Amino acid sequence: MDEKPAEAMNVARGAPRAHAQGGFTLLEMMAVVAIVGVLAAVAIPRYQLYVARSQVSSANMLLRAQQVGVEDLLLRGQEVDLAALGYSGDSVVHAHGSWSVEADGTLRYRFGTGASPLLAGEGVEQWLQLQPGAGLEGWRCLASAALEPTLLPPGCSLSSGG
Repeated sequence: MDEKPAEAMNVARGAPRAHAQGGFTLLEMMAVVAIVGVLAAVAIPRYQLYVARSQVSSANMLLRAQQVGVEDLLLRGQEVDLAALGYSGDSVVHAHGSWSVEADGTLRYRFGTGASPLLAGEGVEQWLQLQPGAGLEGWRCLASAALEPTLLPPGCSLSSGG
């Protein structure tokens, strides 16, 4: 039996024909890459800023948590140091840096290598500190002059010195 009439009958019944392989064109792929590139160019810096702000906020909250202990020591006329607050060493290591307390009660957080690139400046120490006011009349929040002003927590100001 001749196979050509059978093939012709299959085509007549609506049997599927072989199609060319489908997919995305080069132009469509280039458009997608361009869109992803623009989104990344906008999103990555915004994300880095968000991370840096959250790390500054974390440092601020950590220092604020130590205020009560420092105030208690100052009011009692006791020596203010990490040992009196229940810590050992000269500074306490934290996720994005380390913090310490000075004899006058000043709490200082120094951002280290684990911090965002916006905070861990090369050769420039970036820090956030809380200073007790005279007679414990409120606390003053200061940050190193190298710190980006948009990263500061509310109520904090940049130091005029280093």
